[in-house]
Amino acid sequence: MKDTFFKLACRIKSSNVIDKSADFHDLETIERQVIALNAERGQTHEYFVEGVELSALRTWEVTALAERGRISIEQLERYSKTDAYRQHTTSLEESIRRVQVKAC
Repeated sequence: MKDTFFKLACRIKSSNVIDKSADFHDLETIERQVIALNAERGQTHEYFVEGVELSALRTWEVTALAERGRISIEQLERYSKTDAYRQHTTSLEESIRRVQVKAC
């Protein structure tokens, strides 16, 4: 679960179309949003939590997480073990370190 990221997803009941947020949040935040949105719009939409494993994320998603300080160096190391993402590791690591410095 430590390498799972969460985002809000929505199914439009009339068409069965599913739309997903591009932003990832912690599970607690997303669960609160789901409860509130289903209470407000539950007749026409069904909101739910979608969990996405780190290994399934696209490079731009990992970059966005790194820029927001939402991914650790350890997670990045696990992510970068695949050849497709190894080339991005240095720039992602720099982003993570910049965010960590700003937070201090």
